[in-house]
Amino acid sequence: MSSDEDIEAGKMLDLFLANSSEPGFSNYKPNRKDTMQTNEQITEKISKRRPHFEHWVNLDDSTIKVWCANPFATYDLQPDEERIRTREIPCTVEQLELWANGEHIQAAMPQASPDDREFLISGCTPEDWDAMFGPFEDE
Repeated sequence: MSSDEDIEAGKMLDLFLANSSEPGFSNYKPNRKDTMQTNEQITEKISKRRPHFEHWVNLDDSTIKVWCANPFATYDLQPDEERIRTREIPCTVEQLELWANGEHIQAAMPQASPDDREFLISGCTPEDWDAMFGPFEDE
């Protein structure tokens, strides 16, 4: 059997088991490995809309580490400037994939802080916002 035939047979088995009325199969959930996008596919989708988005890795089941280009770095880097920034974000691969496929970031990653979501969207950190607009003052 070729690998394509193996994948197709696995999909058919998943479908059968998910719809089976046999005892013990009512809570069966198909293995998403054959339907999930690869790291490169997710990165490519995000980078098309967010050019600053460089790379990400899955640290564990609930955290990813993201590399983004510094949107405020000058062409000739100053000593205190960084070209690439990193941030650990509480997010699953499935949630990142939802966002990459067009889901609103608030819906895809409700547990991520506004600062984490802004970093994904724009590459900006809270310090960048303070530098641009000054510290936020409550009215």
